[in-house]
Amino acid sequence: MASIRGIKIEDLRTFRGKKYPVNFQGIIYYNESKLGFWTQDVLGGSDFFDFNTKTLNKIANEYYGNDNYSNLDCLLSELVVLNLYERKFSNILKEGYSSMLVIKDDFEELIIPSHTKDKKQIISNNKENIEKFNYQSISKVKMFLFTDYKDFDL
Repeated sequence: MASIRGIKIEDLRTFRGKKYPVNFQGIIYYNESKLGFWTQDVLGGSDFFDFNTKTLNKIANEYYGNDNYSNLDCLLSELVVLNLYERKFSNILKEGYSSMLVIKDDFEELIIPSHTKDKKQIISNNKENIEKFNYQSISKVKMFLFTDYKDFDL
């Protein structure tokens, strides 16, 4: 199960919002203890929590450092994406692949399955895709390599 510093989302569901076409909600756990229900706001505002978020806010502040714009809402959005990658990784493993490379920026992403877990070989095999992505992107490009379910625990 994907987690960031001990925070997990279980029973992750989507629903239609007014500002964004897809919003998420689920049950938040911290260090295996159930905290309660969380949902993104239907109008695009701050997330809603039915529990005290003091501990999670502290973790989010430590996770992002001095970034004044990132908060618990951002951390949970990042965790949602990590959960979605984990689901995709499961499907890729079922198809007989061994790993998954994700190349992304703020606007698009490219998911590439691979039959090897060797990082150097995967990067070498996808050099053209990486260079193309770097050339076309106007924002910071990030790459993630998932070879095991442990890779989803940050």
